[in-house]
Amino acid sequence: MSSALDGCSTFPRPDGNSALRDRRYRCGPMLVDMGELRDAEELEADICIVGSGPSGTALARELLGTGGRTIVVESGGLESNPETARLDRGESVGAPGVGMTEGRARVLGGASTLWAGQCLPLDPEDFAARPWVAGSGWPISHADLQPFVTRAEAFFEVQGEPYDEQVWAPFRLEPLPLDPAKLTHLATVYTPQPDLGVRFRGTFERSPDVRVLLRATATRLESDEGGRAVTALRVKGMDGREARIRARAFVLCAGAIENARLLLLSEGLGNDRDLVGRYFQDHPNVHVGSVETASPGALLDRYSLLYRKPHRYWAKMGAALELQRERRILNGIANLKFDFGADSGLEAGKRLYRAAHSRERPAEGGRDLVRIGRDLPELVRAYGRFRKGFSPASTPARIALQLHVEQAPDRESRVRLGTEVDPLGDRVAQVDWKVGDQDVETATVIAEAVRDEFARLGVGEVRFTEWLDDAGAARGFSGAYHYMGTTRMSDDPARGVVDADCAVHGIAGLYCCGGSVFPAGGVANPTLAMAALAIRLADHLGDETA
Repeated sequence: MSSALDGCSTFPRPDGNSALRDRRYRCGPMLVDMGELRDAEELEADICIVGSGPSGTALARELLGTGGRTIVVESGGLESNPETARLDRGESVGAPGVGMTEGRARVLGGASTLWAGQCLPLDPEDFAARPWVAGSGWPISHADLQPFVTRAEAFFEVQGEPYDEQVWAPFRLEPLPLDPAKLTHLATVYTPQPDLGVRFRGTFERSPDVRVLLRATATRLESDEGGRAVTALRVKGMDGREARIRARAFVLCAGAIENARLLLLSEGLGNDRDLVGRYFQDHPNVHVGSVETASPGALLDRYSLLYRKPHRYWAKMGAALELQRERRILNGIANLKFDFGADSGLEAGKRLYRAAHSRERPAEGGRDLVRIGRDLPELVRAYGRFRKGFSPASTPARIALQLHVEQAPDRESRVRLGTEVDPLGDRVAQVDWKVGDQDVETATVIAEAVRDEFARLGVGEVRFTEWLDDAGAARGFSGAYHYMGTTRMSDDPARGVVDADCAVHGIAGLYCCGGSVFPAGGVANPTLAMAALAIRLADHLGDETA
């Protein structure tokens, strides 16, 4: 019985033997389904990557054409599947809003298939050991990572785009003169194609040296007798079919929850100091109030989406470093959300557009057409705005103030193995997400800074809702699905799971990459930094084999 990987599972190197070269380059499609393998098949590679999300894809792309042999293991297929999605179910025992199923995806491209595409680099201060933030500090600096951020920007096609007040210059808008000791302006830039599975599927199909194994779930890492080196990865399909992959190096790019879970399932590899799964972080979000203003245009133009092909931009307000130091808070962002009312013609038009785009039957198609007809003059004005690069908008029914804050690293915020088992028979992840007092204080201080600045500038009155309970604790926080911190980076094995090169301390051939290695999360959307770390790791792995 032949295998789908026969003739290229060991990825022979071109070494002057023309027959060997021909066999390598004619080995067929490079996307292989687990169901095409023989049960208990043995595969070989130089590098095995677990996960095809942003980190895994960025790493694999950097390895293209290097002459090495790479296998990417992806738990899902080319499209999302409800059966495979059951593997994401777990136990949440801490603060609500973790989104273990909503924020993860088992499909080619991983969580990038859920990502809106916002790119923003970490601040230089996010890497520093801040005296008022326990557990902060990276073993690498902002300057160390910056060359790889530049390459990650090219990867996401956002190179040269502004992340600050310069975003308004092409639209002839002046920034509001915020007090720079309190608030600064920043802007996220959207990548034109966030779904990396769609974007790189053809690239991997044509690759001679990167093989993607689909619908193959990593279940165990095997190590030598002393547990000092990883020797193989065991993978399993939903039909129970198993395979073993041997490689020189294994890189876990499966996300902060799954990276920790796989290490814990593998007899606690890397967990000598009981650090695997600890310091789990997200970016807590909370709506703290609304902005009342007689002239919403100044806010609408600046703080709603802006368009300049092929990019979108979203300007926001960030906590100034001086404010962070003075009030001993974390980093954080305030943004405005404009609600035009579900009954408006604008929202009706958006619903019909989304239904057409997804080829679904609109739920209120007839009524939405009536709403569009009623508000047609306003929709014409909204379209005129859009042609000039502004977000299509009418008069907002409500302007909400939303906070998006960094979390203080907390040892007790963690991922464990739960009591339930998944469809493959392995214990699920149990997430105990902690939202602490400093996180809440950060949101409070930033909200008050926005209120005071808007009042000083006369642009609006911020009215707070009851988002704190009687004891001052937060209610209404939800996660952003920016999972970080469970295999944190540190030069000291007593303080982190991986070193500055993302190598697991004390275990040869094992690496973690992605948000799980962030010692402190900062407040930026983490995907750009995750890709930068993956590109940096690719260079390191290449240097090791040079």
